[in-house]
Amino acid sequence: PFDLAILECGQYNKNWKYIHMMPIETIQASKDLNAKVVLPVHWGKFPLALHDWDEPIIRVEKEAKLQNVVLAHPMIGEILDFENLGNTKTFNKAAKQANGSYLIDLACDDILLPDCISIQLESFLKSNIISTGIVFGNSEYIDENGNYLSDYFITDLNKKVIDKKLFTTNLIQLLEGGLVMNSVSAMINKSIFDELNGYDETLAFEDLDFWIRVLEKYQIEFIDEIITQKRDLKSSLGNQFFKNNETANKIDSSMNVIFSKVIKKHKKDKIVLKAVLKRIHYCIDNSIKNKKFRFVFLYGIQKLKVHYFVLFAK
Repeated sequence: PFDLAILECGQYNKNWKYIHMMPIETIQASKDLNAKVVLPVHWGKFPLALHDWDEPIIRVEKEAKLQNVVLAHPMIGEILDFENLGNTKTFNKAAKQANGSYLIDLACDDILLPDCISIQLESFLKSNIISTGIVFGNSEYIDENGNYLSDYFITDLNKKVIDKKLFTTNLIQLLEGGLVMNSVSAMINKSIFDELNGYDETLAFEDLDFWIRVLEKYQIEFIDEIITQKRDLKSSLGNQFFKNNETANKIDSSMNVIFSKVIKKHKKDKIVLKAVLKRIHYCIDNSIKNKKFRFVFLYGIQKLKVHYFVLFAK
């Protein structure tokens, strides 16, 4: 067995079938080798045979799907992992190898609108780059077919946000749990991402944790423009909160860890503690509604810790 089989898949023709494999033969060869992943090569620059330049990858990809073969055809410079590290570890790994000054953490189902990156960069350049960790804007919710549903942050007739608190996004607002966070539309200052050691790889709600750590030391700027589209599906992470399933339980567990981290770090700051308490109450209420009594207990412990530190904080 092989972890990776690098096999040619282009410049074929039935007239010289003993020189180059046909796409179906490329996939069969990978199965004969018992390869975990097949990387097709010898295609894409220019055609030496009679087929179109991109026909080999189209045909081999179709055949791989039919035969349940794992196919890898990364772009030049793209990182290829042979094991599923998970989103957070993969992003951290890629960020360490990135040479640019900014990062975008985009899910494969989300869409950057045409001027998104230029608007984000302009916002960074207008701000104090040294002290700005994240810039973010508004998004449109779309369905699985790309049809418009609503705006992420509620807007007026001019498509400008109604909630002006977004322009002063701070740690207290974020901890209290108001709608002041939109990772889909965010661009991250890489130097600050590196300084804060990236995402916490133990968490399923790693973006909230990172935004909190940014606001503990730096600022976050809001852009009053719709710059991305966010696909809203039943399976979307944002629709899993407080449900009784594995994904929701991972989110709750992450939330509990985040509470512990914030309480420990700010145990002498009553303003921060009271903001955390507000979010803890929200989590307890929703856990009760959904009969998630284990998390009612865990969040209850966090609530008691906050009350203790509020009483004795100096």
